[in-house]
Amino acid sequence: HSVPAAAMQRVAIGSDDGTASLWVFDCEELFCDAVLTSAEGEGEASRPGHGAAITSIDFSISGRKPLVATSSQDKTVKVWDVNGVLKSTLSSPGHVRHDAHTDYVNRVRWFPTGPLAATHVVTCSDDCTAGVWNVATGQREFRSPTEANDGHLSPLPMFSFNRDASMILTCSYDKTAIAWNTSNGSAYKYFPSRHAKQGRHSEAIWAARFAPMT
Repeated sequence: HSVPAAAMQRVAIGSDDGTASLWVFDCEELFCDAVLTSAEGEGEASRPGHGAAITSIDFSISGRKPLVATSSQDKTVKVWDVNGVLKSTLSSPGHVRHDAHTDYVNRVRWFPTGPLAATHVVTCSDDCTAGVWNVATGQREFRSPTEANDGHLSPLPMFSFNRDASMILTCSYDKTAIAWNTSNGSAYKYFPSRHAKQGRHSEAIWAARFAPMT
């Protein structure tokens, strides 16, 4: 390709058709650099892909070679290199029961900073849990609980990191948000607090963010 490396911009796009693509462009040229996934049963039989809609996609921001993570309604997360080669599948049906997500995976994000930035991702799911995954081993090292007074009781549409990635903030259709410690999975703070009389939401919570300075 003739696009200078320094001028290239790279984007990844995921679709309801179960496919994702990697594109490279500058002000003059645009080309598809790789197909990261193929829907199950379509395209090359040797190219494993998602069997349902892709719900989110994220690039790693550290490490020698960037990686791309995709989450899907097929209950899995897949990690690819930028050439479209599958590196690992997280939450696959072959994992032990407590590891795998049992419903749609709504979001996947690489750790944005810190020692886990190139090696771990966080996910949240319609199965009411969030988790921290080791990409190399494929194991979920932290799984949020779903028991009353400990975790969420309804699906989690999204989460966000605080500035140093020591915590994630999850939100849920159960009308609550919870800040979690990413190092040990403990709940740090509930929003609203369990006994609060003010600040309670009457409907599902779809978005929650840490302020940039926290």
